[in-house]
Amino acid sequence: MLILARTAAFFAVFPALGGPAVPMRIKAAAAAVLSILLYGAVPAPAILPTATMAQLLLVLRETLLGLMLGSLVHFVFMSAQFAGQAIGVQMGLAAASLFDPSTRETVSVSGRLYYLLALLLFLTLNLHHHFLAGLGRSFTVLPLGEAGLAGTGFLRWAELSGQVLLLALRL
Repeated sequence: MLILARTAAFFAVFPALGGPAVPMRIKAAAAAVLSILLYGAVPAPAILPTATMAQLLLVLRETLLGLMLGSLVHFVFMSAQFAGQAIGVQMGLAAASLFDPSTRETVSVSGRLYYLLALLLFLTLNLHHHFLAGLGRSFTVLPLGEAGLAGTGFLRWAELSGQVLLLALRL
C-alpha cells in the first residue's frame, strides 16, 4: 500500500503520464504495475504501526514524497513552457494563445510548442527510464516507514525547485 501511494502520487504529476490529458485509468494502471514490480525489490519496513492514525500518516508521507519527486520533473517542463512564453512575448506573439486541454488554461502557442518539444526530447532520449529508475532508488534512499524526510528533505526540494526556476529564466 505504501509503495502504491508513492508511485501513484509520482504518476499524478509525472509529465509523460500526468495531467488531465491522460485518462485516470491509465495512470492508475501504470502506478499499480510499477508498484507490483517494485514490491519484491523494496525492502520491507522494520516496524509498521498498528494504530490507524499512524498508518494514515505513513500513507500521507509516501504520497507527499511521490508528489515531491514527480513535481521536480514537472518543474523542468514548466520551465520550458515559461521560456517559450517569454520568447513569444519578445517576438510579438503574446496575443496568439490557445486553450490547452491538458492544463485547462490558455497558454501561448510558443510556450506550448516548447513544452511539447521538451516532452518529445524527454521521451526520445529515454530520460523517462532514468526517472523511473530514480523512483525505484528512492525506496532505498528514503525507505518505507522511516522518518528520514524531516525539514532538510523539504529544504532540499525547495532548493532544487529554485534551481529549476533559475534554469527557466536562463532559457
